[in-house]
Amino acid sequence: MCEHSRWDTTHVEQWVDIQYFRGDTSYVWHYRETRRATELKYFVFLEDIRGRDHRGLLERLGEDGAFGCWFYEFPDRPR
Repeated sequence: MCEHSRWDTTHVEQWVDIQYFRGDTSYVWHYRETRRATELKYFVFLEDIRGRDHRGLLERLGEDGAFGCWFYEFPDRPR
């Protein structure tokens, strides 16, 4: 249980870059399919969240793309 399988020092030094920690990293995988499939997946996620967002947080909080965060823009939808 104490043996590291993925998060050893070498892996972290090679793959974790704080400048892009919200991008495609070991922590967050954004883009593992074709671009179109990924965009569709994120559109479905967005629609699900919009349906449950009774406080309007999607519109109020927004997304600036900082730290390598990938975002998608869909017509008449928040980024």
